Amino acid sequence: MNIESVFPASGSEGVPVGAAVFVIFDEEIDPTTVERAFIMTGPDSDRWAGSGLQLFDRPTTPDPEYFLDSPDYTGVVQGTFEVKKLDSAGNEVDDATYGYGTPAAYRSKVVFTPDDMLSATTEYTIIVSGDELDTDDLKVGIASRTVYDVQLGTNTGDGEVIVTGGYDGAIEDVYVIQITTPGDIGTAKYRWYKTSDPLTVRTGTTRTNEVLLDDNVYLSFSGSNFDTDDSFRISLRPPTYMSGSYSWSFQTGSGAIQAVPSSTSTSVLGDVGAASVDTTPFAVEETVPDHLTSQVSLDTHEITIDFSDDLDPDTITQDTVIVAVHPVRGAFTGNATEDIGEIPKVLEVSGSRLTIRI
Repeated sequence: MNIESVFPASGSEGVPVGAAVFVIFDEEIDPTTVERAFIMTGPDSDRWAGSGLQLFDRPTTPDPEYFLDSPDYTGVVQGTFEVKKLDSAGNEVDDATYGYGTPAAYRSKVVFTPDDMLSATTEYTIIVSGDELDTDDLKVGIASRTVYDVQLGTNTGDGEVIVTGGYDGAIEDVYVIQITTPGDIGTAKYRWYKTSDPLTVRTGTTRTNEVLLDDNVYLSFSGSNFDTDDSFRISLRPPTYMSGSYSWSFQTGSGAIQAVPSSTSTSVLGDVGAASVDTTPFAVEETVPDHLTSQVSLDTHEITIDFSDDLDPDTITQDTVIVAVHPVRGAFTGNATEDIGEIPKVLEVSGSRLTIRI
């Protein structure tokens, strides 16, 4: 298993602060191995530093409740993962995969979306780990897909089974689930066995909460109206791990553009991957004053934002557009509730321009 392409590419500069990160593998992977093997780090996660505990204003790093929670080390970016299936042309598909090699052309795309916007003009590093030592018994990192989609028999009922987990058995196997007593969840009963050991049969009652079958594979049921002899097959394959680990870095832009551009991605090996976006996204093109501008005149009472396309006036409201005041470098005088927070504004839309009067 190898990494086929990534976004942002290694060494990229000016990456939008709202960009999601993705990695494409050359085969399907086990989704349960992603969170423990994918890490994105940014600069120091602290807002407090120095003997005097000076406060720095970093919007993407919330103020810790306790000083000891600010340990002065590189911060891990928090976010969510989504694993998508791609066909040989790079298109996202929902087609089922019933077993290894059927078809083998499917690949996995792991999309990591940070919980907050990335910081502007900041370097971030991504690490995707695999098994760095093939000769030991400790297996870690991204693994190939181990639990495949549920294959139905000649079922007459509408009930479904859900299988989760990462199979850690030593052989390729198939779990077979058969309904023995019809009914809805809670009434219908089932039996199940492995094709590698068909004489060992276990039984149970359908339920919505997960039940451990074997080898870290879990079963639950959904829907209703299970009929006698309805059957479900799940193919399982021992995991194979990506050999070695990869890391690469990129730098964000000024923050004026927050959408992902329609540029191509490259792999960590330098190969060109598929285009990440086929069309020009709706985005902010220009702001006055410019993003992160300092020493702006106190007489400035108007902000203009030009977008790449005309705005829908109905979407420009007091709730969707917020003007907030924050202290420069964390320094302010007087009452904090008076110096920090949202301030009133008047909104005006003209084509692709939003004018904010404060």
